[in-house]
Amino acid sequence: MSYFRFGALSPGDVTAASQAFAAADPFPHVVITDVITVPPQSVLRHFPSCNSSEWLRATESYQMAKMTFSRLERLPEPFLSMLCELSAPPFLQFLEKLSGIPGLIPDPYLQGAGLHRSGVGGVMAPHTDTHIHQRLGLFKRVNVVIYLNPDWSEEYGGCLELYDSRDPVTPVRTIVPRWGTCVIFRTDTRSVHGFSQPIVGRERVRRAVVAYYYTSSDTLAFSGDLMTHWWEHGNYWERSHGGMLGRCARMYLYRSLRIGATGLAYLAHRARPVAVPPVPR
Repeated sequence: MSYFRFGALSPGDVTAASQAFAAADPFPHVVITDVITVPPQSVLRHFPSCNSSEWLRATESYQMAKMTFSRLERLPEPFLSMLCELSAPPFLQFLEKLSGIPGLIPDPYLQGAGLHRSGVGGVMAPHTDTHIHQRLGLFKRVNVVIYLNPDWSEEYGGCLELYDSRDPVTPVRTIVPRWGTCVIFRTDTRSVHGFSQPIVGRERVRRAVVAYYYTSSDTLAFSGDLMTHWWEHGNYWERSHGGMLGRCARMYLYRSLRIGATGLAYLAHRARPVAVPPVPR
């Protein structure tokens, strides 16, 4: 059984999606609606309870009320089958055609991926992702997010926002995380994304299936390092404890360390050894 409609897309549909991906602002991405083949009630009744010990709970104000379920062997059905389908050759081939990036590799450890859950008050500050999968020595290239939220409206908050890295304050595009909506985007130092509007409503939950894809070779242009880089704003610091002086000191320290770490990572990227072809004799 297939849980997704990607295989039903015609070659013309894939070509059109690939062209939309490459031309999209503020960075390459595409939104495909109605990708799930089964009704919400057959899936959501199996979604893990917030009381499950398998959830990793974020403690930072940057990602308030967020939880991640990344242990593949502990995932209940149908989510295990969903993620296996997103790691299988047919989907990888589709994703390579769509993104124009060959040799994409799924992550068997689901580092930071799997199931995502954010509750009332939840936010995800604008950020760019970790580029290097340190455990596997791979380089993150593409994110796939499929939303599991029936009847979601923009006024509920929690809408995915895509930003121009030169102005990570006003989103260029806002995507409502409705049931079956799939967002595929290239991830690097320019792909600033998040959801800055808190989730509102009694016991409302924002759910998603998330998968990340890597390549064994790094990009020619610098695309990031081992860190998640947050484009912080004042309202996130207001959630922190302490007075204004303490918040300002933390902000400037964070910015200085982030710039320093990025600079070192860039120099390492530039200085990395490149295989030299043998000289013909």
